Formats: sequence, structure tokens, C-alpha cells
Amino acid sequence: METRSAVTLHCELIKGKSKPFVRLEKDESLISLACAKPLEEAVWRASIQLMEWLMEVYGCSQRTTYLLIGVNPDFRVNVYQMAPLPICNSPPARKS
Repeated sequence: METRSAVTLHCELIKGKSKPFVRLEKDESLISLACAKPLEEAVWRASIQLMEWLMEVYGCSQRTTYLLIGVNPDFRVNVYQMAPLPICNSPPARKS
């Protein structure tokens, strides 16, 4: 189901840093977005990126981040939309 809404978005640009993924920070949660095929790869990437974020910004150890993701009942994986990615094929080259 889709619906319209009016939202206010606040963005910050961190100069001099490059992040390979989108981070969303809300008052009640941290969100890491990933897009990959198959779905398991996207879930893995988002989880690893969230762990790296917790270690980098919040000073958590690798063990702590692993435990947070592994045993925290509030940790959720949401799949919002599955869209097929275009696949480009070309015919084989002709032998001369």
C-alpha cells in the first residue's frame, strides 16, 4: 500500500568524507540502506554497514556491535521494495 504524506527532511553533508551507503538517523533508531541482488546480499551489506557505523561514530567494539545486532529484539530487517535490475546482454561477436 502506498500513501501520500508531507515530511520534513533534515540533511547534513559531512565534507571530506565519502560514505558508500545511505545512513538515516532518527530519534529512536539508526537505519542503514543497501541495495543488492540477491536479497541476502542486501541484508548482509546493510547489517555490516550498520555495524561499521556503530563502531566509527559511537565507539562500540566489533564484539558489542555483533551482539547488538544478534540479540537485540528491536533489530529488524525491512524490505521496502523489490525491483528487478536491468541486465544488459549483447550477442556474441561474429567470427570473420
